[in-house]
Amino acid sequence: MTTLSITLIGHNEAHNLPRALESVQGLADELVYVDCGSSDTSAEVAARYTQHLLHRPNDANLNVNKQVGIEQCTGDWIFYLDPDEVIPSELAREIRAVIESDPPH
Repeated sequence: MTTLSITLIGHNEAHNLPRALESVQGLADELVYVDCGSSDTSAEVAARYTQHLLHRPNDANLNVNKQVGIEQCTGDWIFYLDPDEVIPSELAREIRAVIESDPPH
């Protein structure tokens, strides 16, 4: 079966993370969060949703931070989500249906 990893990065995103992480509960086979030098409770919030939590300094080039998370993912498909985004339940169902159909690409 095809698997889905979801990864997020964050720097002082404790106020956004609950909504974002709640929206992917039950969707991802793996959830990877990279905390980028937060001074708030972002890491603690993320730890309530995943054990796959990494810490690194915040690089001004956000793509470097994102790549760290992507490299930790083990799923067949990788979905990057910003901490201020949510996946609506209708989209989550559609994503899961496509993945469960074991698509060739």
